[in-house]
Amino acid sequence: MWRTLFGSGRTRRGLVLRFAVAFLCLCFSHGVAYGQGHSVVLTWVAPGDATSATTYNVYRLSGACPATAPTTTSGFTKIATGTTAAVTYTDSTVAPGSYCYIVTDVEAGVESKPSNDVVAAILPLPPGSLVVTSAN
Repeated sequence: MWRTLFGSGRTRRGLVLRFAVAFLCLCFSHGVAYGQGHSVVLTWVAPGDATSATTYNVYRLSGACPATAPTTTSGFTKIATGTTAAVTYTDSTVAPGSYCYIVTDVEAGVESKPSNDVVAAILPLPPGSLVVTSAN
């Protein structure tokens, strides 16, 4: 079963970053374990001066976003570079916890200031397939 939570962060500089947190829990069915995983799907709006040559870099910071919106990528880890296919990115390398994301656009080799920031809170997967094994 896929579950998705949606949200968005502060807006700034034409890039508006939105996110969806999805997790898959097939857990246990009749005693058989199935795969499980977490992911964060980020989408954003391209800036008004974007061209067909515009690419995007995606950055992540473990923990909550800073109290004030970041003006640089300092402290963030670049997790995707040169993203061009669409204004979306799926981070499937997350575990339970909080993550802060920002995106930059790159045109002619020049990287923009960061987008707004968003935080995604990944919750642990719940237990599944609860059954009664005995009742008196």
